[in-house]
Order: sequence, then C-alpha cells, then structure tokens
Amino acid sequence: MNPKDLEDMMALLEKNGWAPLPCDTLIPVVESPVRAGIPEEMGCLPIETVAMPRALLSMIEELLVKVKGDSMVDREIYDGDYAKLEVDRSPKSNDIVIAAIGNEVTLKVFFEDENGIRWLVPQNKARRDKYKPIMLDGRSEDVMICGVVYDVLRHLPRVSNRDIASELKAAKEEMDVVVDIPQYRISYMIKSLAKKIKIGRLWYAVFRKMVDLILISEKDYKGFCELVESEVPHHKHLPKPTEMQRMAVESFARPVNKWNEYSAPVVGSRFMDYKKIAEETERMLLRGDGFDD
Repeated sequence: MNPKDLEDMMALLEKNGWAPLPCDTLIPVVESPVRAGIPEEMGCLPIETVAMPRALLSMIEELLVKVKGDSMVDREIYDGDYAKLEVDRSPKSNDIVIAAIGNEVTLKVFFEDENGIRWLVPQNKARRDKYKPIMLDGRSEDVMICGVVYDVLRHLPRVSNRDIASELKAAKEEMDVVVDIPQYRISYMIKSLAKKIKIGRLWYAVFRKMVDLILISEKDYKGFCELVESEVPHHKHLPKPTEMQRMAVESFARPVNKWNEYSAPVVGSRFMDYKKIAEETERMLLRGDGFDD
C-alpha cells in the first residue's frame, strides 16, 4: 500500500467517524525484561524503536482505528475500543476486518461460506434484527478490505469457524439471499462458455456453479436447459435435463468447492474440464471477467 492509498483510506475512515491515528512517533523498545528506567540506563541491552501514534503512546503498530457501534460485542469489541490493523495483509476466512463498501466503513468477521461466497458477518446475537451479514460478491459497489484486525488492546484470536458457520446459516434462513448479478452477465457468460463446451454434459459445471450462487434452484434442470437454449439456440451440444440430473451424483451433488476427483462421476482430464468451466463461470459472474463495463 503506497502513501497515497493510505492517505485516501484514512480520509474515508475519518469521514465515517472512525478516527484513525497514524503511527508517527518512535519510542524505544527493549526485548529483554528489565526494571523500569530510561533507555540510557539499560547498558548493552538491545534497544529498538517502534512507531506509535503521538496521542496514544500505549498503542502500538501501524494503524489504529477507533471502533464505532456494537455489532461485534460478542467478540468483546466495544464502541470506543481501538482496533489495530495490518493494512497490507490479505484476509483469511474468520479474520476480523475493517472493510469499505462504497463510502461506508464497517468492522465485521470476513467469512467464505461453503459455496465460496464471501461475507462480512456481525457478532451480536442479541441484535440480529439490526445487524445482518453483508454479502460481498456480486455487489455493484466497490469493496475494499482496509485491514485485518490483529489486536484490540489485547490479543485478539480469530473467530471460531463453527460459530460463524452456525450463525450465518441461521441468518440466511431469516433473509432472502440473492446474489445481485445483472442478467446481461449471465447471458454473456453462457454465450462465452458455449464456445468451449463440446459435450452436453459439460453444461453441468455451469449449472452447479449457478446453484451455488443461488441463481437457480438445485433441482431446476429443466429451467437451466431452457435458459441455455434461449441464449444459444443453435449450439450443437445443448444440455438435457436427464443428463444434468445424471451428473448430480457423488461429490458433484455438492458445491463446486467440495468436488473431489476421487468421488466424482468423471476423473482425470475430464474432471479438470468440469472444474475449469465451473471456475470460469464464477469468475465471469462474480468478478465480471471478460466484460467491458
């Protein structure tokens, strides 16, 4: 992250009332345990410096952001706390992050569910009516992870995968989850991938990924086949409902990220063909690869 990016991020955080503090003051740090005293009295012990905010010398490391709101109280992160961020670190599932969505900034748990969809998940069970998971993929607004929270005045562990998966499942049942993907992307994706499909059953990879993204019902083989035919009516290898249903066995009956070559109806290079088509379907639909927006 270059200085201009950091400056823009801090301006955005300030605009949303998050009060970031740059680490602009160096203070001495001694690694070995010693009694209190000024550095010059510590003899030959190694002395290093660390950057801290001038206004909060008790806080250390890179960027501090004042927490606003109570959406993370179940993880003991409260309004007024200061979150320490690693601004150049890519988040992993279950990390707590600060993210900017358009011009809004929020602190939530970053989570990738069983279908590969990325979410920001709040942690306040008592206020589920107020705080809902935020789906990142397929959004029209720009999404930027400002940083991964690694401490809040104390060691901050990553959130339990079981807890997040359970809470997200409950939230999904209460809300109408729809991936906001424009119809023209679906149309373009089908027409583009049709050029690579040389056997009708290979359309199953597209079907399964669309199911994973909640764009089509899991058993709606007929609807999917009709959709493909409406987009590429003269394709030599159109999908058939019976073939789609026949492919939905073993690991292929599960989300694409759970496919396993050793428990799939096809193996070897054929398995990789299905995997590649499914991955390309996801890239085109969620990231807009290949579009000139």
